[in-house]
Amino acid sequence: MLLQLKNVYLADDDIDDVEFFKEALKTIAPHCSLTVAANGKELVKTLKTDGEPPDIIFIDINMPVMNGLEALKAIKENNLDKAAPVIIYSTSNNEEMIRLAKDYGANFYVVKPADFNVLKDKISRLLSYNWSEWQMSEVLKEYVL
Repeated sequence: MLLQLKNVYLADDDIDDVEFFKEALKTIAPHCSLTVAANGKELVKTLKTDGEPPDIIFIDINMPVMNGLEALKAIKENNLDKAAPVIIYSTSNNEEMIRLAKDYGANFYVVKPADFNVLKDKISRLLSYNWSEWQMSEVLKEYVL
């Protein structure tokens, strides 16, 4: 079933990227609420204190204060994801970063597209994914959207 998830969290310090994501999400899933954090530390704090658990979490890598990989590690070590899928969402297509994200427990690695329709498609695919049947792919290219 399409788009059952309601509480979407996004950690990204780039205002333009946040707006781009927000517009795409609003277009494909107007019922979803979006909680935005400007860096990893803010995301971790929000996950610790916010009463509404996330259904899915998107984290940029390159952020000040606490980067996305550090945030991912803290989230997984402290079970702050509440079993929600965690997606690394970055402009970087660096294979080492992708491997680290996978090793730290991200469910997928999404390269930020410049095209709005491509972004909508990627978000839609992730929101409609059957996460209860998700298994980590051993093939790195299948891990990247």
